[in-house]
Amino acid sequence: MHTPISSIVSDSAPRTVTFSGFVDVIRDHKKHLFFVIRDRTDMVQVFADKALFPDTHITTESFVRISGHIESRPEVRLHGFEIVATQIEILSVPEEDLPISWKSEWYPSLSERLDHRHLSLREPRILLAFEMMSYFDLVVREFCYEQGCIEIHTPKIIPAASEGGAELFRLDYFGRDAYLAQSPQLYKQMAIASGFGKVLEIAPAFRADPSFTSRHVTEITMLDIEISPIESPEDVISFAEHMLQTAFSKIHTRFASKVAELYDREITIPSLPFPRTTFTQAREILEKEFGIAIAEDEDMSAEWERRLSEWVYAQYGHDFLFVTGYPSSVRAFYTMNEASTPTISKGFDLLYRGLEVSSGAQREHRYDQLVSQIRAGGMDPAEFEHYLACFRHGMPPHGGFGFGIARLFKQLLWFETVKEVILAPRDPKRLAP
Repeated sequence: MHTPISSIVSDSAPRTVTFSGFVDVIRDHKKHLFFVIRDRTDMVQVFADKALFPDTHITTESFVRISGHIESRPEVRLHGFEIVATQIEILSVPEEDLPISWKSEWYPSLSERLDHRHLSLREPRILLAFEMMSYFDLVVREFCYEQGCIEIHTPKIIPAASEGGAELFRLDYFGRDAYLAQSPQLYKQMAIASGFGKVLEIAPAFRADPSFTSRHVTEITMLDIEISPIESPEDVISFAEHMLQTAFSKIHTRFASKVAELYDREITIPSLPFPRTTFTQAREILEKEFGIAIAEDEDMSAEWERRLSEWVYAQYGHDFLFVTGYPSSVRAFYTMNEASTPTISKGFDLLYRGLEVSSGAQREHRYDQLVSQIRAGGMDPAEFEHYLACFRHGMPPHGGFGFGIARLFKQLLWFETVKEVILAPRDPKRLAP
């Protein structure tokens, strides 16, 4: 029976095992071979006597199946043991020289790594990121289910813009215009109107954004949450920070040693509550501490987010910061505004190590006010007929947030771009592989 290398590493008691993986390293001696086999992010050393395998020709990145017995070898740097091979079966060999390798003297460029994505994903530190993101999805789902959330699956082909604006992919839908969804926002709120109470979705979203930055791609995977009934945006913020602390705690338990091994980094579990500041206070901080002046109705830039994160870490030793009370003019039409100061919204952003990873708000649940805000945004309420119907028949006070998973892991593992943690990223020029 096939044994994962991770199981062999965790229990190296002497026994016979059969396992498989890619050949990572080969050291050819006169009478014997040493080679390292890689299974996902785990590796083990194999010893083979050439006299037993005279016709075996192994090359790096071949996929092999090995049978052998575990022997303690304190001098072996990799785990202090090795597998003495009794059977070697070569299942697949490369048909040509590998176009890229993370083990070569020159690390391939990002473009080269994305052109040959199936190879760059074999790199253990990259593969580990995907293991961690998969686990993040699981623990977030567990947390949300425990909070009473229902998981939904919203349509990705929609008849009108979900948030307004021009960043939409248009397509021909049987002779009429349709669009790829920017977010599941309108359908999350439909579920709230239907009495679901709390909902979550982990799904793709599409933005026809021509930007070429470290944070932008045209197809992303979003975690979206919507909860009701609420009394203020603080209910949503509290849900988000408790979810993240729970997820980070479980990720730390499972992956801290691997992250230390492959990244030479530590996973920091964020303390509760996360620091908070209002947009007005943030403007004052940026001007006082960094000499940056921001207009009252100006949205936050990437540089300002980085500066605020520097400030919050210096002040509180914390990697996260909620910025609340954004100007209404820079938030989506469905955001509720403060009753006493309508120019200030009940929207918030969450910054993590200098990057916005989440945006949320208390939503406007009153029909007449929502129609007014759609018109104020220069849009036609008739284009939102099905959306507005949800508000005509009773809608609980509610709020929620969208969360960029790739952005979170870009920052957690200190990557230079979100493209490193997206399986096959899409940008304005890249449509393959």
